Amino acid sequence: MTQQIQDRIERTITINAPIERVFRGVREDILGKTVGEIAPDAHLHFDFGEYGRTSVHFIAFEPPRYVAYRWVPGTIFEGDIYEKGSTLVEITLREIEGGTELMLVESGFASLPTERYTEAMENNSAGWDEELANLAAYVQNL
Repeated sequence: MTQQIQDRIERTITINAPIERVFRGVREDILGKTVGEIAPDAHLHFDFGEYGRTSVHFIAFEPPRYVAYRWVPGTIFEGDIYEKGSTLVEITLREIEGGTELMLVESGFASLPTERYTEAMENNSAGWDEELANLAAYVQNL
């Protein structure tokens, strides 16, 4: 029996705050380690301090509703992410009664090299749970 490869991580949370404030939280908290000006087609870095810098390619930046970027999951990597194997992270916000719904999708895991797949999927799955919980707390304190 062949093990089915999961290609994506999906998370949806509701934050009791206006969309502009939630997007500000995304910009300051999730994207706060960005080195350089975020814009569509910008090749930048996330700076994780003592852990190093990692390359990121922004696909879209449409405040306050949508951000998309590609990066190399599960490792610190500087260089051409398309040669290494990357995933696409999409963050979509929409206004709902009582606040803002944030949907996060990271896709492309099935295209990663076999030796990186499991660790990247496990680390990012747990990482996004933690990151979104931190974001919700961050937004409440803005």
